[in-house]
Amino acid sequence: MGRVLVIEDNQCSAKIIMKIIKDTDNQLDVLWADNASRAYEMAMEYKIDLFLVDIVLESGTARDVSGLSFARNIRKIAQYKITPLIIISSKKVSKIDLFQTVHCYSIMEKPICDNELREILENIFHNNAPNTGKEYLDFRVNGIIYPVCINQIVYIEHSRGDLYIHTSKDVLRVPYYSLKEIERKTDGIFWRCSKTTLINKEYIHELDFTNCYVRLTDGYGQLEIGSVMKKRIRNRINSLKLAE
Repeated sequence: MGRVLVIEDNQCSAKIIMKIIKDTDNQLDVLWADNASRAYEMAMEYKIDLFLVDIVLESGTARDVSGLSFARNIRKIAQYKITPLIIISSKKVSKIDLFQTVHCYSIMEKPICDNELREILENIFHNNAPNTGKEYLDFRVNGIIYPVCINQIVYIEHSRGDLYIHTSKDVLRVPYYSLKEIERKTDGIFWRCSKTTLINKEYIHELDFTNCYVRLTDGYGQLEIGSVMKKRIRNRINSLKLAE
């Protein structure tokens, strides 16, 4: 059995996170601290196997980042130098800085995605295969590196020299990248439905070859299938069927 410490000042948010954890594995012991001081005490009193830390722990205080300070300080304690730690934030953060200075396992944006957290818990507590290195695509924009989780990318479109990465949460504009580069790095995860668009195959709900469109899952809309790409998609589907 593992022990998880959720560090979150908002009681409602904490309850949601704790419920996801218990629904994933009811054998996990889940603790909650609503401030950094209490979190330190609990970390010393119990052996923690996973930290989930909200960056802002004093919502009423302007520019508060006490959760981030806790994460950096907990790494100074020998027993927690490599303990998995997940950063939670309601705002955009410099991910590359957090990966380097806090050595966090993952960075999650609010509202928390149930499936994403469940997958992380499975990897940590049930010895699933580690990340392959292809789980993230790294994009450099204005000198900042943005790691984007492939599982969260719905589709990517190319327009006027830029890529627009449509994720389940937002859209990232990336200059100087090509669709071919994405295809080469992701090895069949994305299907080209037109000259200017790649779709994550996991988000395909329905393919209508008669009317030439693909409908996406979870209400993300639909995209046109180019006449040239229609044959390629058919061939992909037939290849998958033969492999089964």
